[in-house]
Amino acid sequence: MSTDVKLNCDFILVFHKGLMLGIRERAASRQIQHMALVTANGSKPITESIAVALRRIVFGECPAPIKTEYFMRGPGLVFREAERDLGYALRVSHAAGLPITNSLMMAIQTHILRILLFDVRPVRVYQPDPLKPSFSMQQEALCTAITDIIWKAGGSQYGVLCLPHPTHTHVEESDLFNADGVTEKLNLLECHNREELQYFVRRNLFLFQQDPGPALILLIYSAVLSRRIEMQVSSHSSKHD
Repeated sequence: MSTDVKLNCDFILVFHKGLMLGIRERAASRQIQHMALVTANGSKPITESIAVALRRIVFGECPAPIKTEYFMRGPGLVFREAERDLGYALRVSHAAGLPITNSLMMAIQTHILRILLFDVRPVRVYQPDPLKPSFSMQQEALCTAITDIIWKAGGSQYGVLCLPHPTHTHVEESDLFNADGVTEKLNLLECHNREELQYFVRRNLFLFQQDPGPALILLIYSAVLSRRIEMQVSSHSSKHD
């Protein structure tokens, strides 16, 4: 098994093992504009059936009690200070105290380290120590790591990027679904080539760096949908036959 495939499998395994146990007004305005750009480029709102399936696949049941640490109050993917010792490392925030969030952060950190040390894709100006990356290197490494996880989950042929709409709720509460602050607001952007996926990840990287924020659940949902929800349901059912 190649290192890349193993790392991606490790990410998914870590998730399942762990689970079973001021922004300025101008900046906010730019974020909403970015979301409008994504919507204009072909994303579609989540449906109740997909929302329910996602929650059941990831958390085992829906409706269910909501832990905000898994949704809007999760840890952001924020680096330590650039060009300093431990500049390659993600900060561990107050929200990363749960075993599952700690495990996921470690898995993502592994991808980032691989990219900084071995991947030629991030553009590097003269940099004597990849473990003391510049700010631009940090951003590019994070963007590449997120893209890789989603793209490989789709067999390197397909990827779905889940992005919450800043104002619209697409799925109302019902007997089948209770709101969690993220799932019901998702726009789903399907990408059929890696460059397109990375472009939209880069344009919306701020969503993965909000701390606290929905970074981890967005990445998990994106990976699950990229593997096609039907495959996930079939796999889950076969294990219980």
